[in-house]
Amino acid sequence: MMLNRQVRRMVVGAIAVCVMAAAALAQPDGARGVVTKPVPTLTVSGRAVLEAPADEVRISLSVLSEGGQDESAKTVVEENSKKVRDVLRALKKMGLGDDELETARFNVSPIYAEAKRGKAPQIVGYRVENIVNVKTQKLKIAGDILQEAIEAGVNRVHRISFGLADERTLRAEAIRQAAQHARDDASVLAEASGVGLVRTLNVELDQPQFRSPQVYTEYYDASTLRAAASRTADSAPPMEAGDVTVTATVRIVYEIGELEEHSRAGEAGGLIEIDAAEAMRLLAMDERRRDARAVAIEEEK
Repeated sequence: MMLNRQVRRMVVGAIAVCVMAAAALAQPDGARGVVTKPVPTLTVSGRAVLEAPADEVRISLSVLSEGGQDESAKTVVEENSKKVRDVLRALKKMGLGDDELETARFNVSPIYAEAKRGKAPQIVGYRVENIVNVKTQKLKIAGDILQEAIEAGVNRVHRISFGLADERTLRAEAIRQAAQHARDDASVLAEASGVGLVRTLNVELDQPQFRSPQVYTEYYDASTLRAAASRTADSAPPMEAGDVTVTATVRIVYEIGELEEHSRAGEAGGLIEIDAAEAMRLLAMDERRRDARAVAIEEEK
């Protein structure tokens, strides 16, 4: 009996030693007291600013209708809807298609009289607004679109801006040029410092920024538009599209080493330089890592 107990103690002790050894092996070098040599790095950033002529105009306008106490909400809605149909008909007559026109928002709200002390506010009418958005590449008739819309019944213009129908093409080119500038700077700096670029450790991309030319972004009410229409009765208001500007910034982190180490890495197939396609691949990997970290944090919660 005593022998069996001693055997069991020896077995348990052996298992404990194995577990402790396995845990020690599973720890990183730093946790086991082994000091790892820091990797020398070089961080560079490249920036590219590109411009392209705007090829699309976006106009947001609306028809605002109000009715007094003697008019029901239904009556005001019907009047507003008729004016909006007139506006759409006029714009389609100019050559705009259904894919270039959008009724973005329709809103009905009561109009209240000034509240008196101790009494609930009274409804004295209704306000109806219908917003129509125009997005077209027919830049030459941008002024005519605005004038025809005003004459057909539009009494508010919220926004006029110019942009690109395909922003991704200019964005991709800006990223490529920014990455190339970063690689060029890294090569020059490494050569001037007497070190070699061993491999690429990380690539990061700032969100590219677009800046589009705009005519205005505040709304003009009915009286202002009527005055503008009377001044331009014989000709549409001129509108210049201008250029769209996109800015991209790319940061690249390289591992650097002595020139001999740099040569050995090259002979062994190490990454000395990366082309545009490789930069884009690393950028995609960076985005996936961010997503994975976000998911892991969410699961821990």
